[in-house]
Amino acid sequence: MNSLTINIDPDTWDGTAITVTRTETGGVLIQGLGRGGEQDAPTDETPDASAIEEILGRWKKQNPHTGAFEFVAALKERGLGVVAPTVRKEGKDVEPYLRLLTRSQSGVTVRAYINTDSLVVSSQKLRAVAAKVPGADVRSNGNVHFPVGDQGTCMAVVDALLAI
Repeated sequence: MNSLTINIDPDTWDGTAITVTRTETGGVLIQGLGRGGEQDAPTDETPDASAIEEILGRWKKQNPHTGAFEFVAALKERGLGVVAPTVRKEGKDVEPYLRLLTRSQSGVTVRAYINTDSLVVSSQKLRAVAAKVPGADVRSNGNVHFPVGDQGTCMAVVDALLAI
């Protein structure tokens, strides 16, 4: 049996009904989380521990010395949402990354990608904040990368995004 826990901040929740729906791809659509940022948080991800462990296991084979393991563990320890993307097409492997998926203090949806090399902030709403953190590598496509081996910097990025 799968379970889903939704923590609601009474300061940002506007009292609307909250609905949770399973999508065709096995992800979850959460609607009605309150004011600020994106009103709905549609995901094609799963907080399923086995999917996350599958990706971490794959990473261990590819790059056993990556700092991603410690970074993901630190995010989980802080109670932040780490999710795995679901398989989008039959017969296709799960994508080789995890996502940080949470909300900032003001209710803005915070999404960032985690792979064996980098923490990547790709949301246009969040790039400017991430780019101000020392160590930011702003790429030509506008995405902001940080090496996962530098956990202090990556946690500073997360803290900056959560403070929005």
